[in-house]
Amino acid sequence: MVPRRGCWIGAFAIVMGLSCAAKSPEPKPTPPDMSVLVDSYEHPTLSLDPSNVRLAFEASMSVSASVQTAVELVPQIQTAVHAGLNADGDQKQIGASSNGSNRTIDVTGSGFLLVHRICPGTAVGGGPNEANGSIDLTIGFTERGIDPVVWGTFNACQFVLGGAPATVQGAVQMYVGENLTFDKFGTEPVLVAVDGALTDVSGTAGLAMDCRIAPTGAFEYRVFVGTQHVIYWDDLEQRGFRAANGTWTCQLDLHLCTRDEDSQQLAW
Repeated sequence: MVPRRGCWIGAFAIVMGLSCAAKSPEPKPTPPDMSVLVDSYEHPTLSLDPSNVRLAFEASMSVSASVQTAVELVPQIQTAVHAGLNADGDQKQIGASSNGSNRTIDVTGSGFLLVHRICPGTAVGGGPNEANGSIDLTIGFTERGIDPVVWGTFNACQFVLGGAPATVQGAVQMYVGENLTFDKFGTEPVLVAVDGALTDVSGTAGLAMDCRIAPTGAFEYRVFVGTQHVIYWDDLEQRGFRAANGTWTCQLDLHLCTRDEDSQQLAW
């Protein structure tokens, strides 16, 4: 295998399922800065109290449909990333090993992948078709693993979302974490931000949403009351808010939240 030094010294296009991964000889691009968004998930700014808990609840419900759309898009993004990480210019690095497991790219130095994935479309069993639109992603890496931010675009990407046909257009960014090795992708939570438009049976509307999703399916997202925010979380068994004054577990049907740290309660 030809050694890699710095950025990729060759350019290849490899078909992997419904994806192509191209290793570019161009300079490694600078990813979008997601540090402010990442910090906002770590440090909610609103303290929940009797004056605002109802407003936080109502705000969380008002954006829940958009969040669910983002949650449903994430597997498509992750599949495209997986396909790129398991394709290499050396044919021996493509496909499955003898035990059926995927082989990740084998690199030294620093580089990036350009991944083009055809979207699944809305017809069952239709096969790959560029008319279904695409996801195009840039994945930076070093020999230690994946760079923290993966980014790209949805290009008239057609899916079945919520049981109905839909098309997504716009930018996507995904924070996968620091020091993530190739084989750990998909095993850690990812923070996804989408800024674009969604077209479905009700028409076209803006889609600007961010959420953090765990491999278990648990998710969380920001909820704003004025200029301050809490984090709404749902671990599929319980749900509540992470606020500046602690973590609250809520019984939403009873309109009651209890702070985990001291059992203080808020009702609305």
